[in-house]
Amino acid sequence: MNSFKANRLLAVGLVLVAGFGFSIVAAVVKAVSADQHPFQLVFLRSFFGLLWVTPFLLRKGSRFTLSSGHVGMHLLRTMAGILAMGSAFYAYSTLPLALVISISFSTPLWMIGLAWYFLQERPGWSAILATLVGFAGVLLMCRAEWTAFDAGWVAALSSPFFEALVLVLLKRMTETEPILTIIATYGILASLFWLPVAVWVWHPMSDENLFWMVVVAGVASLSQAATVNAYAMAPATVVTPLYYVRLIFIVTIGYLFFQEVPTWTTCLGAVTVIGSNLFIIKSKG
Repeated sequence: MNSFKANRLLAVGLVLVAGFGFSIVAAVVKAVSADQHPFQLVFLRSFFGLLWVTPFLLRKGSRFTLSSGHVGMHLLRTMAGILAMGSAFYAYSTLPLALVISISFSTPLWMIGLAWYFLQERPGWSAILATLVGFAGVLLMCRAEWTAFDAGWVAALSSPFFEALVLVLLKRMTETEPILTIIATYGILASLFWLPVAVWVWHPMSDENLFWMVVVAGVASLSQAATVNAYAMAPATVVTPLYYVRLIFIVTIGYLFFQEVPTWTTCLGAVTVIGSNLFIIKSKG
């Protein structure tokens, strides 16, 4: 029993650390994008992220392989990841952080439909209703904050969908593919994709900005690992509610460093989306 409680406490700590880490990533990307194109930053995030996991690949030695019998799934997961990260980074550079993060909480709502299609996980009527309520929260934020149709809004609304697609594909792929193979394949393909794009929009970087992008890649990788381990140690009903503490981190960072104050519609929309997600989790037991 004590070990069980310790695992839960550790999981709580890990998810809080991950939430803070992801908030730092968003803030650094927003700050650095004032001098660099966000697509240049996506390439650096992908490339440096691959470098961060290289020691783990070398440790595997001959036991590690990129060969797979599911090439199509890897390509689809890579494309979804490319679009998710590219959209998120672009949204960070153009919109308030709290607004982007609040909209990103719709990722689990998109997963309801995608899991139905890819994993044959048919949702109940209560989950469908809660999903519609959650999207109503997103529409509330859009109706109040949308001043003009631009690429930033398209990116903010698109990123959660592609992130949900990534998560659904990962759930299916981990049944047959080693995790390191999935990570390495994505890192290589994403870096190759973003390289010519980054060259096209490249602007000389200061050593400070380059350093921060190395940090971003490391923090993002560690935050992802912390999240995975948190879900492995404790039930989703324990871990997921704490994931939304990230909004507190990002609002604080946005206020202190970017003088951003979230509007009441952003807060209300965020509460609606979060509440819908928690209801769906509870309904699944």
